[in-house]
Amino acid sequence: MVLALLLLLSMLAGCGTKEAKSDYETVKANGTLKIGITNFAPMDYPDENGDWTGFDAELARKVAADLGLSVEFMEIDWDNKIMELTSGNIDCVWNGMTLIDEVKKSMSCTEPYVLNSQVVVMPKDKAAQYPDVQIDYYQSNIEGELINKLQEVGFSYDGIVLNAGAYTHTSIALQDCIRSLKCPTIEVHISNVHKREEFRHHSYISCACLGVICGFGLDSYRLAVEGILGIRN
Repeated sequence: MVLALLLLLSMLAGCGTKEAKSDYETVKANGTLKIGITNFAPMDYPDENGDWTGFDAELARKVAADLGLSVEFMEIDWDNKIMELTSGNIDCVWNGMTLIDEVKKSMSCTEPYVLNSQVVVMPKDKAAQYPDVQIDYYQSNIEGELINKLQEVGFSYDGIVLNAGAYTHTSIALQDCIRSLKCPTIEVHISNVHKREEFRHHSYISCACLGVICGFGLDSYRLAVEGILGIRN
């Protein structure tokens, strides 16, 4: 994952014979930088007073101050970040982002200032039980690429931990793919989808998966891995 500031640099249409203003000129005229943000500690999270803090939030304040702007943080649904930008509800997104080609074609991005990766974390005593386990990671926002990857590994790996994001609630193609695989698949969600919008309560892939784990944050991945290892052993 790459942490970067995402800026929409489209031109705003002008009226009459006036030249179109850039987004920066518009933000400068308003005096406030409206930043789309999500609760993703320790990078961004509300403190005990409800004010946004964390590494990204503090860096955003510093950059805005250097530009002579005030900051307005607006919590957004991460799946709708591009819509929030193009609609003008926010001026930029400041949060973790995987800079795949699709993202870089949709919006302009700064140079990354933090690089990290996703790993599975488990208690030391349990990790010692699985010294020979190899875990590979793959991420894509494109349904067809996810299906291709599942078909590539689904007949040789011991198991798959799948967070299909919004495709969970729309993709019959993923369901068909999972049914065709030889190895078990566990559906995972970081948040408890049943406490979110009603359309997220239905999964098209659960019926094809060995099990479903949700609501335990990043621990959901660890629990899924332990579930697959328990079956194997």
